[in-house]
Amino acid sequence: MRPQKGAAYDVFIAAVGYERRARYVVQNLQPHAAYKLGIAFDDGQVLEYTRNCDVLSGHGYRVEVVSDRELDLLLEQQLNNNLAADKSPVRVGVDISSFSRFRIAT
Repeated sequence: MRPQKGAAYDVFIAAVGYERRARYVVQNLQPHAAYKLGIAFDDGQVLEYTRNCDVLSGHGYRVEVVSDRELDLLLEQQLNNNLAADKSPVRVGVDISSFSRFRIAT
């Protein structure tokens, strides 16, 4: 489902890549979330990468630089630490437009 402008989530996750499109959803749709996580690649930090980090941080995202190998552990830790145990169902939004296929699958 495509996110709507200002949609509300418990968690919203976005990729921090090196292309301008990595910040499009955050800037233009501005999803609301109790917890916002920007997952940055540990390589390919070129072109628009620094600007994307700045934009996501400016919109209240916690930006975490992580390797593919460590991604599942980061997600598990961050979600367990930032979601109320009694909250059900949990509404999670993910902007997959700049994630690699491996990260989408993870």
